[in-house]
Amino acid sequence: MASYALTGLIWGNAANYFRDGTVLRASNSLRYQSPNMGGFTVRGMYSFGEAAGSSVASLYGGSVDYAAGPWALGASWMQRRTTAANTDRYALLGAAYDFGVARAALLLSTRRDDLPAATSGQGRFYEASVTVPMGMAGQWLLSYGAYHGQARAQSDARALSVRYDHSLSKRTKLYAGVGRIHNEAGAAFTINTASNAGPEVQAGSRPSSVVLGISHAF
Repeated sequence: MASYALTGLIWGNAANYFRDGTVLRASNSLRYQSPNMGGFTVRGMYSFGEAAGSSVASLYGGSVDYAAGPWALGASWMQRRTTAANTDRYALLGAAYDFGVARAALLLSTRRDDLPAATSGQGRFYEASVTVPMGMAGQWLLSYGAYHGQARAQSDARALSVRYDHSLSKRTKLYAGVGRIHNEAGAAFTINTASNAGPEVQAGSRPSSVVLGISHAF
């Protein structure tokens, strides 16, 4: 998800709004990444969770990526045991192409679970994004995405974000952006942060966000 969403999973990603806010970090995990093999990279991970003698909270997944010239393509899957009676299953496809004047990316994701419709997170979403350099110092970042809930009626949502970054030096940049989510009557997606779920909102609401900041790398 981080490879094909806009600039990774940070502010402004439709993918970041529609993801499950609990799956970005995995405790007690083992991870393997292969060397680059003719453009292909294979990754795998297993997380033991935190409950001794129980498979609850355990997680495993893998991915295959291919990069050649301006192209990047990838597929990944993940399975997470949330309770004794439920397992969440995720599948993702991603693609990106660098045109030189802009980099475009597309991310598709599906989620399945074993829960009843009233509490199910089953659904699919996509994010289409583009990064447009502006001279040597600036860049525009645009993200649009849509979610389709497959377990409950009126659980769809749409999201749009626009951000501008301006470099003052190799280590310091300014940034500003706006983002908005349109939830249908049965959806309650919110503006997530880079690592955690954002503030709760009511179903059918339209949360928005404005960011202004400065970033400095030491």
